[in-house]
Amino acid sequence: MGLEIINKLKKEKGITSKQLAKNSGVPIGTLNKILNGQTKNPAYETILALAKALNCSVDTFCDDVKDDAIT
Repeated sequence: MGLEIINKLKKEKGITSKQLAKNSGVPIGTLNKILNGQTKNPAYETILALAKALNCSVDTFCDDVKDDAIT
C-alpha cells in the first residue's frame, strides 16, 4: 500500500511520528513498520485511525496507490 502520503501529511501538519501514533491510537512500532515499508497492507482499522488523526479521507491513501500503479 502506498502510504508515503503519511510522511507528507505529517510534515504539512508539523507533527512527529510519535505524535501521530498518540493521536491515532496506532502503536508507534506499528506506525514505524508502515512508514518504512515492513507492513505493506495494514489493517483497515489502522488506516482509518491514521486518516482521522491526519484529518483526511481513507481515499487519500487509496489515491496514492492508484498513482503508483499508473506509473
